[in-house]
Amino acid sequence: MKEFAVYRQQFDPQDDCPECRPPKTPVARVAAEPGRDSYRFVDRKGLHPGMGYRYRVVPLATGNLAGVPAQARSLFVEPPAKPTVPGGQALEKLNRLSWQAPAGATPGGYRIERAAGPAGEPFEMLTELPAERTSYDDFAVKGGTSYRYRVRAFYRNDRGKVYSEAAGPVDLVAVP
Repeated sequence: MKEFAVYRQQFDPQDDCPECRPPKTPVARVAAEPGRDSYRFVDRKGLHPGMGYRYRVVPLATGNLAGVPAQARSLFVEPPAKPTVPGGQALEKLNRLSWQAPAGATPGGYRIERAAGPAGEPFEMLTELPAERTSYDDFAVKGGTSYRYRVRAFYRNDRGKVYSEAAGPVDLVAVP
């Protein structure tokens, strides 16, 4: 397999447009990598809250021979409000973060994420905190190591949790 072609079709959720023709031009092409068995595509361009989107992902072999497509559809909703950009302090044997709740919103809580090392390292979840907590002390730090933190608010709905965009990052170097 050479790549995946991703097609997107916008529809009005009120009529669903069952007879609409699928688009002929892909919104993205994702290169296939040998040995990799899963891929992720994030669509952030030209989406409108309240509209529905159908996606069709077509695997393409050399010579653009198409395989069996996978399809999905979803209603796009505006991302929930995020907390303020967190502040941070590197103290003896701990890094302290603090932030403020999103203006005009009441989250269910906060997700704290951390990346160790230079910029570009992936973030991992440290913990989730209840909404009344707007600070976090990270005691699992090693002196002299650089850490990057970010905070997401989460909101509960009938499908589970919905996370805001990340606030941050905040860069701290742990004090020995």
